[in-house]
Amino acid sequence: MNAYTIDAPAKINWYLNIGKKRPDGYHDIQTVMQTVPLCDTLRFAKRNDNEI
Repeated sequence: MNAYTIDAPAKINWYLNIGKKRPDGYHDIQTVMQTVPLCDTLRFAKRNDNEI
C-alpha cells in the first residue's frame, strides 16, 4: 500500500479583507497573517476497495 504523510502548518489571520471578485473568479484580498508552531498531520493511503 502506498501511503504518505504531510504536515499542514497553521496560521492566524489577524486581519482579512475580501475585495471585489475578479474576472478569473477569485477575490482580491488584503491580509495580515502570522505562522504559529502548530500543524495538522495528514496521512494519505490508497485503498484497495475503491472507497474514499
